[in-house]
Amino acid sequence: MFTIDNTQSIILTAQPIDKDGLTAIATSLVWTVADPTLFTIAPAADGVTATYSAVPGAVGTTTGTVSGVNSDGVTVTTPFDLTVTAAGNVAGPAVGFVVTAGTPFPRV
Repeated sequence: MFTIDNTQSIILTAQPIDKDGLTAIATSLVWTVADPTLFTIAPAADGVTATYSAVPGAVGTTTGTVSGVNSDGVTVTTPFDLTVTAAGNVAGPAVGFVVTAGTPFPRV
């Protein structure tokens, strides 16, 4: 999920992957958004990146997609969630914590 406020834009990049998560090839990339009242899209000339800009004053959640043609000639599509919030409200109040671990080291 990607979240921005209604005064912002975000650049998204698509990296094709195969079933094992390895870098693959795809051509003719197309970027979409289900609700154009929330976001506008400006794809780069090469199609690999696209700038999603929030519509001023918009608030809500929608789905975006990136599609392309793989080396077998099959069109593949990946959806993703996009949220636009009121300016200044990207993060809400804390409701918990994300706990992460560092690299293990010898006991001291």
